[in-house]
Amino acid sequence: MPPKVIKSSNARRIAVSTTVAGEYVIPLGGTGWVVKGSTAKKYAAIANSKTEAVRIARSLAKISGRPVIVFGKDGTIQQRFSVPA
Repeated sequence: MPPKVIKSSNARRIAVSTTVAGEYVIPLGGTGWVVKGSTAKKYAAIANSKTEAVRIARSLAKISGRPVIVFGKDGTIQQRFSVPA
């Protein structure tokens, strides 16, 4: 299955693999960050800072039992970690 492409508000495209289930932290334009589940059609949250977005993703991952995958502004995966239940 090809990766899903998410287009942020600054027209930057980030390829997100739909085969890796998890809670994604994705840059949104120049200032915001988005938290989105890998299978969700809508964003779970929009945060002003990356730290805040990771905190939200951790709390969602604790409930869902899925890993957190944090993307950088360049579209590469910067962190991937599991959250103990």
